Amino acid sequence: MLSIGTDTYINVEWADKYIGDHFLPDSTERKRWEELDLEEKEVFLRIACAELERLPWQGAAIKKDQLLAFPREPFQLTTATEAPSKIKNAQAELALWLSDKQAQTDAAQREQLKLEGVQSISLGSLSMAFADSGNIGDSLSALTCPQARRLVIPYIRGGYDTA
Repeated sequence: MLSIGTDTYINVEWADKYIGDHFLPDSTERKRWEELDLEEKEVFLRIACAELERLPWQGAAIKKDQLLAFPREPFQLTTATEAPSKIKNAQAELALWLSDKQAQTDAAQREQLKLEGVQSISLGSLSMAFADSGNIGDSLSALTCPQARRLVIPYIRGGYDTA
């Protein structure tokens, strides 16, 4: 069972509502999420939270003994007890993205190519080049979900919103 503030920022009900509000009923993403059972959804939410926790956040935790990075100064008042909505939304988006087995396989293959030193690859009319290291994108390598990335970039150390 998930524990908000310990291993997650949101519960399954919150994620279900977010996904229901942001994805069309016949979308592949929403259908995939709705087909998951409660335990699977909890696992994806827990993994998504763990991925978020690895990011280099700006500021400092509001309480020294809190287990998760948020709530966080300077983004929230010292009386805040939960993460900002963008962080919660990012967790839902990331959990949904993690539930896509093909996206995970593709991301793992790209990461393996990068680790092997491949700088670009071409297959027919498709080509892909990997960015050089040393920029803010590299500090977000654990967060390859584009929707989640857009939500959290303002909170990342050295990050800025480009949207």
